[in-house]
Amino acid sequence: QETMPEWKSSGKLAFGQVPLLQDGDFNLVQSNTIARYLARKYDLYGNEKAGAVSDMIIDGQNDFLSKLIPAVYPKFDQAKLDELKKEAIPNFLGSLEKILDSYSEFLGGDKLVLGDLALYLITEGYISEYKFASEEDYPNLVAHMKKVAANENLAKYINGDKRFPV
Repeated sequence: QETMPEWKSSGKLAFGQVPLLQDGDFNLVQSNTIARYLARKYDLYGNEKAGAVSDMIIDGQNDFLSKLIPAVYPKFDQAKLDELKKEAIPNFLGSLEKILDSYSEFLGGDKLVLGDLALYLITEGYISEYKFASEEDYPNLVAHMKKVAANENLAKYINGDKRFPV
């Protein structure tokens, strides 16, 4: 088992930070890059359009996080969070809600793709867990989260002991 200093000195960590995915002799860092790589490798990226929509959702989440992080880190600031709840959070979640207007099942049609997993995590985190918004205000996101959670393999993971607590 290698240690962080050993990884850094070996050059395996391109930016000197984790997470690190080692796939044979291929080393990859950056969480979203790893997610996209694995989605392509295991056919969870979908066609070009589904992949582009997945990228758009993930990149939109990154943009939103640049607004959210200063409200919660390094020190929680309720006033900043309350301000985000007035405009930034409804705008972000509303945009995702509108994206789902165009889909009856999943972003990949009848097949789950990376963007569906991203939407699941966003909805679970911001609406179900942190209560940044009401479930009633985002029915498409909540219904989509439930469809994704109903996937047999995902349900095992979501309810299993290997999942990092939300």
